[in-house]
Amino acid sequence: MGEGKVPGGERRSAVTLRELLREGAFRLREALVPDPDYDARQLLFHSFSLDAPAYLMKSSAELSSLYPDEGERAERTADFRRLLSERASRIPLQQLLGYTDFFGLRFRVSEAVLSPRQDTEILVEEALAESAGKHALDLCTGSGCVGISLLYYGEFKSMLLTDLSAPALRKAEENAERLLPPEKRARLFLLRSDLFQRISEYEREKGIQGFDLILSNPPYIRRGEIESLEPEVSEHEPRMALDGGEDGLFFYREIAREAPKHLRPGGRICLEIGFDEAEEVSALLLSAGFSELSLRRDLSGKDRVLSGIFRG
Repeated sequence: MGEGKVPGGERRSAVTLRELLREGAFRLREALVPDPDYDARQLLFHSFSLDAPAYLMKSSAELSSLYPDEGERAERTADFRRLLSERASRIPLQQLLGYTDFFGLRFRVSEAVLSPRQDTEILVEEALAESAGKHALDLCTGSGCVGISLLYYGEFKSMLLTDLSAPALRKAEENAERLLPPEKRARLFLLRSDLFQRISEYEREKGIQGFDLILSNPPYIRRGEIESLEPEVSEHEPRMALDGGEDGLFFYREIAREAPKHLRPGGRICLEIGFDEAEEVSALLLSAGFSELSLRRDLSGKDRVLSGIFRG
């Protein structure tokens, strides 16, 4: 695809953006990549520094007229085809681009963090309900997309992001530096911790008596199911961000047991859950003393966020 005939029947390389896009979509479709047209378009835009309006204006023009410098033209075309090959090998689109959009903000991502999903925006919406003057803790923060979005749009007094992965925390810090205005960046803290392992230390250091909100999108995929997921996830996302133990509930048990020790009376917990885990996670929270549980579904109608109140 992306080639045409010239006089004499010889093939010629694609010479317009539209032809390159067709070539890209064909290659990704052949590789069974989900949504090949969208991904090819995003990679083309990335390699040629385009947005949708610019592409519409330039799609039929010869590449030689858009990029007169032969070296630049060859470099951009080669970059596009390299990205196509990597996407055809099922490396996630977000990792190839180096970013993904989440809740109106652009977060940088890498192979060290789970790429933010649109479904997780439900967690942010739920946690934003009351933010003024609150102290919040985001466990298993990854790229920082949840906690940073909450601090960006809300009026939290402080936001602590924790993760066991040092590379993930560095990526979260990078996103915070890029996205948060100085007055809000001063309210954000990062801590390498295995769940609640170092939270008491942080509370003593900051002089706070627990949190008003604890939220998390922890690993919740059953260990035996990871290999059956799409290659983008099973082969290229960090395993520690996926593996929820044999039954997918390991982290929920830990959070349910430890969170009451770090929540103020009346404090809330908000958790993203697997689509079939609501009943089991609800039981864990109820047995730990949480009440007034509420469940929100994502846009596809699947159970997604479970929240509750700890009265103390």
